[in-house]
Amino acid sequence: VNGGTLIVNNTTGSGTGTGSVTIGSNATLKGTGTIGGSATISGTHAPGNSIGIQTIEGGVTYNASSIFQWEMNYAGSTRGTNYDAVNTASVGGSGAEFNIVLPGSTTFADTFWTQNRSWTDIFMNVAGDAVIANWAAVFSSLTFSNANGSITAPDVVTQGSFTLSGNTLSWQAIPEPTTALAGLLLAAGLLRRRRAAR
Repeated sequence: VNGGTLIVNNTTGSGTGTGSVTIGSNATLKGTGTIGGSATISGTHAPGNSIGIQTIEGGVTYNASSIFQWEMNYAGSTRGTNYDAVNTASVGGSGAEFNIVLPGSTTFADTFWTQNRSWTDIFMNVAGDAVIANWAAVFSSLTFSNANGSITAPDVVTQGSFTLSGNTLSWQAIPEPTTALAGLLLAAGLLRRRRAAR
């Protein structure tokens, strides 16, 4: 596929036969169906129709500068319902981009991001019952968008930051000033008590 969008939405069997599928740099792969062979992505992989799970039985390879478009929402933590996922035999490649797509017009100022978060099952085996190890190494950059287009990356000083490692996407939130201040005051109070007890 060298242009446009291939949407694979079959409900039984494979929507593409058993051969391999190649997505060119100007093309996109979407859907919730099954690709019976392998997939090589040079363009964009956006599993689901909005959010969903796509199955690639033969493994997926992300070439340099390809984009994995990972859409999520704030409604819960169910794989395939609240965030995109892929079931596949293996994940390979290097130099790909992991694009985090937030719901609606939201940004990292939303209260959802005031807590630490992690997602460990974005890529699982074909049966969907075992996590694929070390898929994060395929992605060399993180980018961010919402329904309105590109958005500013999270402020690492006031909001938090993402890390990709092993089989996990993690969000480390910056504590709110009031929480951090309460912690400091509590620690100071305990220190004074210890000194007074001496």
